[in-house]
Amino acid sequence: MDQVAKRLSELQQVTGESDVESRLRALLAECGAGDYRQGVQTGSGPADLVCHQFRVAIETKSRGEAGPTRSGARSGESQYEQISRYVEALQVGRLDLGTSRPWRGFLTDGDRWWGWEWHVADPVQVGCLAPLEHVQDIRPGNDADVFRQFVTEYLAPSERRGRPPPPEPLRPLFLPYLAELKAMLVNVESKPFFRTKLNLWRRTLRGSGLVGQGPVGQAHNFAEHTVLVVAARLIVLSTQTDSTLDDLPESVGDGFCAWLLDYPEGLKLLLKLADTVSRYDWSTADRDLLKGLYHDLIDREDRKEFGEYYTPDWLAERLIGRVLLSDPSHLDTAIRSATSALGLTVTPPPRKVPTPC
Repeated sequence: MDQVAKRLSELQQVTGESDVESRLRALLAECGAGDYRQGVQTGSGPADLVCHQFRVAIETKSRGEAGPTRSGARSGESQYEQISRYVEALQVGRLDLGTSRPWRGFLTDGDRWWGWEWHVADPVQVGCLAPLEHVQDIRPGNDADVFRQFVTEYLAPSERRGRPPPPEPLRPLFLPYLAELKAMLVNVESKPFFRTKLNLWRRTLRGSGLVGQGPVGQAHNFAEHTVLVVAARLIVLSTQTDSTLDDLPESVGDGFCAWLLDYPEGLKLLLKLADTVSRYDWSTADRDLLKGLYHDLIDREDRKEFGEYYTPDWLAERLIGRVLLSDPSHLDTAIRSATSALGLTVTPPPRKVPTPC
């Protein structure tokens, strides 16, 4: 049986919102519509399904409960306004108001579909959503070929394809380069340029008070830190639209990791690593990339010996939630105390208000 037809049939058999969401995600994956992620934080609430590669956000509802004028997630909000919030946050939050690949938003219960596209009314102003003419209360139906055509025309047109988001976790992406670099150290550990950079790295750690009493500070940590710093710099470089491979020496030429430029095999490794990084759209990440990169590349036991301890995100979120629920003024008081001590005044930035189309 055609896998798209199978997934489409599974979608038609469920009615609950969460089931529609998960079945639809599986169906879109079979259609080659990109990597959809669930519950993506947009900056204005979690969108049900988001595909950064094609710049699409989908809000799912229970069977028979979808409709632009029906109630959305917030009090007094319509479902159209709900999906508008998500698309606006994704579009404006990425600081990309261009029209080459504007974000699209869809509303569906797995049967009926509505679609809109970000529209810039004025280059200086923030835009709004304009309806996709042929995706207003349509039913692609149970035919696999018809649904594929719907996906190809509106959800994943070839001209809208961009780079995929980086994988999670990041360690498998960089692990081959880390292994290659560690193997390379055997051939360079006696070279003057390498010893210079290794000593620079150790002095940096000692100056920061990070070197413990155990084996931390040995060559394997030098290799991990080299990949960590180079990867972080390449990620930043890849988000700059005017950057090229010619910028590589300048981007990694500072500090201990610059030894790669002094060794032919190291330069080859650097170019391969840059090619891998360039395959992904790192601006789409909805988490702290550098923190994730550090945790993925540096072993936990080594982090302990460096004396680095972090409160887990889930625990920090729970503690903040309890404080805010018990008395939100606690947070405000703490902020005022800190800013007063520094002689600073904190004024929240004004929020951009969309211009009606």
